[in-house]
Amino acid sequence: MNRHFLLISFLGFLIFIGMSILFIKGYTSTIDLFFTPLLNIESPLIINIMQVITEVGSVEAILLFSIVILIYLLLIRKKYLFWFFSILSAGGVLLNLTLKLIFQRERPGDATVIIETFGQSIGLISYSFPSGHTMRSFLLFAFLLFLSNKVSNRYIQKFLYFTSVFFLITIPLSRIILDSHFPTDIIAAIAVSIFWFFLTLYILSKFSKNSSKVSAM
Repeated sequence: MNRHFLLISFLGFLIFIGMSILFIKGYTSTIDLFFTPLLNIESPLIINIMQVITEVGSVEAILLFSIVILIYLLLIRKKYLFWFFSILSAGGVLLNLTLKLIFQRERPGDATVIIETFGQSIGLISYSFPSGHTMRSFLLFAFLLFLSNKVSNRYIQKFLYFTSVFFLITIPLSRIILDSHFPTDIIAAIAVSIFWFFLTLYILSKFSKNSSKVSAM
C-alpha cells in the first residue's frame, strides 16, 4: 500500500511538472482559452452560490476548520492523524507560497490584494499559479475524505465523504467561474496537492511502521 501512495504522489508530481513546462513555454494560454468559455456562467444565482462556496476555501475558513480538526484529534489522542494533518496543512501552505513566488503568474483580474491594518492599507501582489484556494481546500477535504474511512459511525462517515467530494469539486470550479484563476492554475494546484498529500502519507506511514518496530524491540 505504501508503494501505491508513492506512485500516486509521483504521478501528481509529473502532471505538475508538465503544467509548469507548458506555462514556461507559454502554452497554458491555449488550454485556458479552450476551457474558460465553457465555464463562463452569467446566471446571478449560480454566481452567488459560487461566491459562497469559494469562501469555504478562504484562508480564514480553512484556518478555522483546521484548528477545530487539530483540537479534536488531540482530544481523541490520534497522534498519527494529528501530525499527518499538521504537516500536510503547514507544508501545503509553504509549498504554495514558494511555487507562486517562483512562477509569479498574474491573475485574470487584479493581482493586488489590499490588507488594512491599524488604519494603514498595504497592497500585496497575489500570484495565480498554482491556485492557493484550490490547494488549501483540496488538502483539507482530501484529509477529511481519508478520515471518513476511519470513522465507525455510518452517518458521520457518509457526511464526511459527500461533503468532502462536494467541496473538492466545487471550490476549484468556483475559482474559474468567478474569474479568479485560469483553468491551468487549478489543474496545477490539484496536481501538486495530490503530490504533497500522498508523499506526506507515504513518509508518515513509513515512519509509523519503523516506530512500531523500535517499540516492539
